Amino acid sequence: MKIHTYIGHKVLDKYHKNHDQIVTFFLSFNSKKSFSRIYLDMLANRFIDQGQKVIVLQIYSTIRLVCRAMCYLARRWRWKVARRFNLDTDLYMNSLDNFPSTQKIQFLQLGTLYTFRVTDILNIWKKALEHSIAFSPTPQMPKNPYINVPFDRGHLATCYQHMKDTAFSVPVMIEMFWKASMDMQLFLMSAYPFLKEASIKNHLEDSSEETLYFDIMNMISSLREELDGARLRTDLSNSDRQRTVCNLKPYLYLYLYGTLSCNPVKRRTFRTQAVSELIKFFRKRPEFLSVTSSDSSDEDEDKEEEEKADILEDEDKEDFPDDPDDASYNEVLDDTDDEQLVFDIAVDNIVQDLTRAREEREIALPPESVSASDDDGVSGGML
Repeated sequence: MKIHTYIGHKVLDKYHKNHDQIVTFFLSFNSKKSFSRIYLDMLANRFIDQGQKVIVLQIYSTIRLVCRAMCYLARRWRWKVARRFNLDTDLYMNSLDNFPSTQKIQFLQLGTLYTFRVTDILNIWKKALEHSIAFSPTPQMPKNPYINVPFDRGHLATCYQHMKDTAFSVPVMIEMFWKASMDMQLFLMSAYPFLKEASIKNHLEDSSEETLYFDIMNMISSLREELDGARLRTDLSNSDRQRTVCNLKPYLYLYLYGTLSCNPVKRRTFRTQAVSELIKFFRKRPEFLSVTSSDSSDEDEDKEEEEKADILEDEDKEDFPDDPDDASYNEVLDDTDDEQLVFDIAVDNIVQDLTRAREEREIALPPESVSASDDDGVSGGML
């Protein structure tokens, strides 16, 4: 604001000596707003007549013209006195002299002039925007690979315009970042589905084999029902784990897209494809994993059933003693499900009780009473 006020006073003293208080107030306005915003507020003020607004417009145009000229001169001076970075190759150690000027670009940063190949800047820019931690997108501003200092928006805008002026195709991520006014938060909100898929790709490319192996174990475990009980063993050697990761990594790619993608159509499509491809793989390579098939699970179930049957037999032997006259034996039989056996045993007990009672009665009564009772019973029956 100070440079604008200084230039404004010089313009007023030279071209508008009979200026009024409104113009002076415009030049001495102390605020945190930008100079352009103050100018627009002055034009929208209804208490300022049209003649005063014309004077304000002329002063504003002159100040902007002088400021741009001064910035251009300062930029030319900085480029003239800047030292050149002592490297004439790109990031792949190819000589920059082999490329035309349309494929090269120069950036001035911290008093040093760097020459880059445009494709190198594109790769750095795209990689920084697709940066992620695990599966969480964390886009960053691209950095100068030689000094690890982030490029500012002026550098990125120059590179974008240079790509537009040439035959280079702008990547989708860079195009979305440009449409978001190069605002990182706005870009994260608008491009989150694309950044999420980029994080999956980064995870598969940057993670160690041990991490990918446990991701594959998690995949097989979550798809166990669809894969007929397939399982991976945890006691494999390092070479076997490397071989497992090498063969199942493409299917892990499909599985992660089928579970983490923000697009429901992609999730459904990739998950179905992952299951079908894994089934085909295990059918072609049944010997690939030592413990993966459903046969092992069936054997385990058979063993469990046999163990349960043995336990039940032991319990039956303990609960049913050999002596049928034991009272506990009769109580246990009353609780069993074998109704026919319970009925037979009950009938036998009743018959034994009646026989015992009859014998006791014959012993207690004299023979004459017994025969008389028998005759009475017979005669009664005859009547």
